[in-house]
Amino acid sequence: MSNWAIIELDDYHGNTNRHFIGYSVLAKHYRLSTPILYYDEKTNTGKTLSGSHYTFLDKPKDVMPGVLNLKKK
Repeated sequence: MSNWAIIELDDYHGNTNRHFIGYSVLAKHYRLSTPILYYDEKTNTGKTLSGSHYTFLDKPKDVMPGVLNLKKK
């Protein structure tokens, strides 16, 4: 994944979860992950609740303008 960030979103139960959002080089489109189980800054890898493993090609970006508005109020 490249051009990515970690964002926080509220689920339907009111729990706040962190997700990866960014460009999937393999799928060739942007995607939003399921909740993050871990992110290892040293290896620049992560795993999500669905079991997906992510390898990041760059460091996380600042959240794009407007993305934080996705968070449920």
